[in-house]
Amino acid sequence: MRRDLLRRAGWISVAVLWLAATASPARPDAAAGREAFEKGDYKRAMAEWQSAANRNDPDAEFGLGSLYEFGVGDLKQSYKQADYWYRKAAALGNIEAQYRLALIWATGGDDLVADLAEAYKWAALAVESKGVWNTVAADLKSQLDKVTNAGQRADGERRARVWKEEQSAKKEEPPGRLLLFRSRPPPSPRRRAQDAPVGPSRHCRAPSNSLLCRGPSRRHARQARSDPRQKLRPRNSTRHWHRSTAPPCGVGFPRRAP
Repeated sequence: MRRDLLRRAGWISVAVLWLAATASPARPDAAAGREAFEKGDYKRAMAEWQSAANRNDPDAEFGLGSLYEFGVGDLKQSYKQADYWYRKAAALGNIEAQYRLALIWATGGDDLVADLAEAYKWAALAVESKGVWNTVAADLKSQLDKVTNAGQRADGERRARVWKEEQSAKKEEPPGRLLLFRSRPPPSPRRRAQDAPVGPSRHCRAPSNSLLCRGPSRRHARQARSDPRQKLRPRNSTRHWHRSTAPPCGVGFPRRAP
């Protein structure tokens, strides 16, 4: 009896679903998928909806869920896959997806065990909407009231509250965690003064304003005074002053003076 009532409500809702979806605005790929579905071209509908679903289009995600729910064309029926896509659409505010979730969880399938508390949860969420889906979901919720006990109904209402809290928390998250990967701030004036070169090397033949001749910075000179291993020392009169690891002018040693 319960299964017959839910199946009858499910088939009635299919016609209402597509009439409402036709009037709702959608992206080009989602609209093309719906047009292909109505013509019976389910492969093209699948491709169009998948392309739009990759951009988080709720109408396309709902369309994919309906394909898996009814197993149209060569597609095998899978309530588990339908549940996956319906949940994604419901999280983006698609009320039809919430209603379909209530139906598939009430009836169950080969790969989805029926859970009346979960069905009551989605029916309670769909009832909170306005318009045609409020009426249809209220009718389904009244049928579920007859086949569930008080504990299942309380559990379903609790799950609905938890789901709404999770969705509210996601909306309140600060946008852009990419702020953690911002570029480094500019160096402070003190750091710039520390890294500024003291002056060109005495024996560098490059122009004084050249990047090839910067000389040891104040910081390097201070490290050299504190650490004997980093002591600045001349090799001969025709080469750069350099640290023991690399020349301060940055691009190696110049040619010997004639």
